[in-house]
Amino acid sequence: MVTAVFIPRAEMGYLKSIYESWDGVAITRMAARADAAGEILAAIVSTPDLMAEADAILSDYASRAGVAPKPAVLPPSCHEDWFLREWA
Repeated sequence: MVTAVFIPRAEMGYLKSIYESWDGVAITRMAARADAAGEILAAIVSTPDLMAEADAILSDYASRAGVAPKPAVLPPSCHEDWFLREWA
């Protein structure tokens, strides 16, 4: 399952370290470069059984960082199989 959000570019490394060091809850990838506002499209890829934990991490991150990730839709080329094939 893939969750897509817009976040400030400077936050990507932090978010990536949280997800990928937390017992492999999810992997994160930048799906689109920064826009004029300095935000990137981040994709959070998790298995269905860990999606609740992945969502909880995103909520906790948003409350602690004072950042409100904005839900987004990934481009059609960025489906789950593509992410797993490209970065497995």
